[in-house]
Amino acid sequence: VKYYICAIASVILWGSSFIADKIAYASFSPLMLCMIRFVISSLILNAVRIMRHDHVKMRREDRKDILLSALFGITAYYAFENVAVSLTAASDASLITASYPAVTVMVGMAFYHIFASRRQIMGIIISMIGVVMLTVTDAGEAASGRLAGNIMLIVNGFFWAFYIYMIRRAAPHYDSVTLSAWLITIGTVLFIPFLFLETPVIQNITPASVSAVLYLSAGCTVL
Repeated sequence: VKYYICAIASVILWGSSFIADKIAYASFSPLMLCMIRFVISSLILNAVRIMRHDHVKMRREDRKDILLSALFGITAYYAFENVAVSLTAASDASLITASYPAVTVMVGMAFYHIFASRRQIMGIIISMIGVVMLTVTDAGEAASGRLAGNIMLIVNGFFWAFYIYMIRRAAPHYDSVTLSAWLITIGTVLFIPFLFLETPVIQNITPASVSAVLYLSAGCTVL
């Protein structure tokens, strides 16, 4: 029951993150928002490690998996997500990301020899039909960037899937706080070059935008 509650809480936090993104965009450009979010998250998680006297060292054999996981699951994933959400509707983003479990199973079948049951295959088919219908419906809005945002979110599902399989070998050896702190700190450092892909903007700081950033950092990322 505890694990189901945690999973449901994660879905609620991630689903609401798209609304918080939209609020924060009034003051921050997408990639700048992402950078600020993960700097704050890194500070929080590493502060928690210090308070817990966590001196766990990363095993040498896990370094490659953790580095690639941070690149795919933190840096690339959130760079694509933040740009995509700035282009499309928050509702579209939440619906497309709901298909990521199906994408994860597809990647597992194609690259990691994971067996899928008939029920899972039916779920994948239904999920993909829904994403295609949503994307085709938005085709007429290509000029506004909504279609491009949706396509970026679909690609992002594959980043997330590869992250899931990359991190699973290292995950059993570490506490979730320790592993999350490493992933987000490494991902934050790797994110720095992405800032050169846009003209960073910080303007019209409001209590709402600051609250949105803190919610994204402490809630959607750390929790």
